[in-house]
Amino acid sequence: MCLSISGRCLISQFLFKESANRGKCLQPCRRFYYIKDKKGNELKIENHHVLSPKDLCTLPFIEGIKKLNIKALKIEGRNRNPEYIDAVVRVYRKALDKKLNKKELEELLEQLNKVYNKGFSSGFYIGMPTSDDFSNVENNSSSESKEFIGKIKHYYPKISVGLIRLTSSLKIGDEIYIIGNKTGLIRTAIKSMQISHKTINEAMKFQEIAIKLPYCRKNDEVYKIIKRNTNI
Repeated sequence: MCLSISGRCLISQFLFKESANRGKCLQPCRRFYYIKDKKGNELKIENHHVLSPKDLCTLPFIEGIKKLNIKALKIEGRNRNPEYIDAVVRVYRKALDKKLNKKELEELLEQLNKVYNKGFSSGFYIGMPTSDDFSNVENNSSSESKEFIGKIKHYYPKISVGLIRLTSSLKIGDEIYIIGNKTGLIRTAIKSMQISHKTINEAMKFQEIAIKLPYCRKNDEVYKIIKRNTNI
């Protein structure tokens, strides 16, 4: 993990003078590599992402960790986005507070898979990693991504309505994130929309719409959640 033991990787510093330990990693490990010796002989390998392991995920065996009476768990991932922090904190808080049944474990793993990840691995916890523990993507294998669609121009708390000028289309049934420094992160589904007090089912780029929303603030950013076809 991060080149063998977390936090020890210096590839970004050596190649680009940008240190991972200062939060500036350019993530060269995630690129596609060939391996050759000094004589030019090339190794045949199954997966050319040879420096990029999958993300460490302890959720499937969290009960074993709890039995060790560990006092704290570290959430790893420099510069991860708000929805990643939100999901990981919620998932592991629930797993620490109760013993999960099979269905709950599957549901929580799916929540983790919705946010940024490179696939999941048990790392060195339950044995030596194998070729299956290396990522098969360069960037992200999450089942969801997000698209910026505008900012809250005004919020009317008495009627719980936000006003947004769209930079992309939006329709009834879409899910969105609302993200702000004081608001934090809100995930909600679009159930109704209006333009000039007229109900609509779909809005286009550059239109100004009114939407029923949980409490948020002016200038909070709004993102549409996009489903992606990937597997855990």
